[in-house]
Amino acid sequence: MPPTKKAVIDDQALAFYRTLKKTRFPKALIDEFPRIANRVYELRDDKHVLGKYFQSLLTDERRGRRGFPFAVLLDIQNLYDDIVGIPGSFDIRDIRFFGVKRSAD
Repeated sequence: MPPTKKAVIDDQALAFYRTLKKTRFPKALIDEFPRIANRVYELRDDKHVLGKYFQSLLTDERRGRRGFPFAVLLDIQNLYDDIVGIPGSFDIRDIRFFGVKRSAD
């Protein structure tokens, strides 16, 4: 089996991220998950689909997902707020997005 290629950030996606004014450059996301950063770029013009994509990243429906490092979660939340444009409707502090049930639930 040939070795798999490591994903890299697309040049157009990188240029797009450098134009964002509201959020800091999503360095952690690009460095650790360039495939996801590329997909966010591809979906950027369809806020509905992009919002669903962000939700799917943080909802553990397959069981056993490892999760993202905190810096990546912050990048994802910042991108959601800036691109989808509904600040506060998606909050990484809301543990429902991690597939964890609260003891009171």
